[in-house]
Amino acid sequence: MNQLAKNKRLLTVLNVVVIVGLILLNYLGLFSSGEGSGFLLVSAGIFVLALYQPVIVFALLVGVVPIEIINIIPEQFGFELRPYQLLTVILFGAIVLRALFGGKTHLPLRQTGLNASLRRERWSIFDTLIIIFVILGFVNYLTTSLTTSLKGSLIVLSFGLLYFIVRYFVRSKEDLLALFPIFISSGVVIGLYGILQNILFLMGKSSLEVMPGRPNATFAEPDWLGIYIVFIIAVALSYLYYNAHHKHLWKFFDIALFTSTVVFFVTLIITVARSAWLGAAVVIFVYLAILFLQKRYKLVAIHLFWIFAVSLLSLVIVLLFHLTNFELFNRVASTGNGLQEITVSCQCSGQACLSTTSVIDDVSELAQYNCRHINLEEIESEKAGGNEIFKIYRRDPNIAVRSDVYSKTVTLIKQNPIIGYGWGSSGELLGSDENGTPLNASNIFLETILSIGVIGGVILVLIFGLTFVLAIKAMQNTKSSRQKTVAIFAIIGSVAIIVPNLFNAGLFLGFVWLFFGTIAILQKM
Repeated sequence: MNQLAKNKRLLTVLNVVVIVGLILLNYLGLFSSGEGSGFLLVSAGIFVLALYQPVIVFALLVGVVPIEIINIIPEQFGFELRPYQLLTVILFGAIVLRALFGGKTHLPLRQTGLNASLRRERWSIFDTLIIIFVILGFVNYLTTSLTTSLKGSLIVLSFGLLYFIVRYFVRSKEDLLALFPIFISSGVVIGLYGILQNILFLMGKSSLEVMPGRPNATFAEPDWLGIYIVFIIAVALSYLYYNAHHKHLWKFFDIALFTSTVVFFVTLIITVARSAWLGAAVVIFVYLAILFLQKRYKLVAIHLFWIFAVSLLSLVIVLLFHLTNFELFNRVASTGNGLQEITVSCQCSGQACLSTTSVIDDVSELAQYNCRHINLEEIESEKAGGNEIFKIYRRDPNIAVRSDVYSKTVTLIKQNPIIGYGWGSSGELLGSDENGTPLNASNIFLETILSIGVIGGVILVLIFGLTFVLAIKAMQNTKSSRQKTVAIFAIIGSVAIIVPNLFNAGLFLGFVWLFFGTIAILQKM
């Protein structure tokens, strides 16, 4: 992947242009209304580029992986397609064609920087685990009648294909390190878009937010955006470690990394995703602990100050520019006391009314006080209508719902522990929340076991467990800063995915499988 390393600055700029373009086109609604012939023509052009310059297309694939909700295929096709799914299929087709006919055509196989890419690559235990993981979904489909199982299994198959595309291109620590600027540049664009969403919301304009006042950027919901930002923070900290050992790097890298990380922290704060906040805190703690165990005490102090400066500046920006209507400190406190602050509108004349010290169990109780729960954007209109506005507390429904979901999930698993119920079946089995959204197991490991059985859960544990073991071994057996950087990335990247997903089930996210594809190089280190 010499071509990627040599041209990473240019590819990073190209990545930013492509992501911004995709977001703008989606915001204008041009994808859904586009012509099928235009889509096919663009796809054919990308395929030709993949034949001659596959590394460029792969770099774009890595960059657009966080774009989860933009459907780039016109409505007339009758199905949805994400940008990274299109590029994955195109790259797969190009690789197969090059393998079959490369020696008989004028395709410049030796000019792409892949360094004899068609040679037999060392098989990794991660490859075996991923294949078994994907197959388990289809075994379940063959033994159940759930129609959603096949769709879910095909989705997992597409992620498995993404994993092997990454494996094909990322074969060394140098390959992975060359991707860091692309990871970070994508995170900056996604973060800025999330911030812009909240600004538009606060201005009363169309923001495309799925939850009022909580940005989701290019993800289906704010919690997914939060998990992604935690992962990108792990990338930024890994790159911070790498930069600390390469004094020849431009000072611009330090400034750009600091500024980028401020964007990540600001975005993380305004997602108001408590599981993501916890994930970021654990990632930072583990990163500093690794430095401490390496007896790099001076570096611990410097990077602790760096992280503190980023955090403080980010919080000041959020509060100074009023980037969220949420009471952030109350949100933090609710994690411990289980109370959630809500805004209510009441008509209190001639009867008992609520006060700011009131605590309710459920919003259904508000009717007896002639009150109702309102969204933040309704405050001014409710005041204009002569109603009194209160901020009161209710017991966090997420705690009760999650507890009930865990209980139901465990019961269902006990009834069918071997093959599970199929990918995508959790919504049918667990029901929906108060907004009608299908529930999942609210835990990445429970969701996996519920879907494909205990074996699937064991495989997921093995993937992360082997990552930790091999990364620690790689760190202990080398003095190479590059190898240590990759090992640190593997550890804190795993933490960034695991911790928030102890309260979520974000397995069907492209960047998770992209991460799986990169860590397979640990076995060769």
